[in-house]
Amino acid sequence: MRYIGGKSLLTDKICGVINSEIPKVSSAIDIFAGSGAVSQSFKKAGYRTVSNDFLYFSYVMSYASVVLNKRPSFRNLGIADPIKYLNALKPEDTDFKPSECFIYNNYSPVGDCERMYFQPENALKIDIIRLTVGETAKRKVIKDLRR
Repeated sequence: MRYIGGKSLLTDKICGVINSEIPKVSSAIDIFAGSGAVSQSFKKAGYRTVSNDFLYFSYVMSYASVVLNKRPSFRNLGIADPIKYLNALKPEDTDFKPSECFIYNNYSPVGDCERMYFQPENALKIDIIRLTVGETAKRKVIKDLRR
């Protein structure tokens, strides 16, 4: 994930400095992890890695890319390929109403919205996937990462 202030283009240099200045280091901490680019780089370089940030999105990103060592199986879902399933969802496949769709109502040109980050169809797709994952988590079929 790239965003303003991200360090993804600096990770090789950061690891290079660590290797040349402190050659026997075996662990590293990324205290303002953000997208987790530095944490991922530390893990890839073989360091025991600790990733920290105040934001929940950062926790989720780091958990998925630094803590997990293999792709989750999603066996409890009863769906062979969850990504393919979610991508194939259409509004008519769900009971979600447009009024429940945050991205659609706040980041696409519908109603009085002035922010046009997404076309309405794409915003609705994001919401349907987001709401479906949320409903699945409520049924406790998937584990909430905060617990």
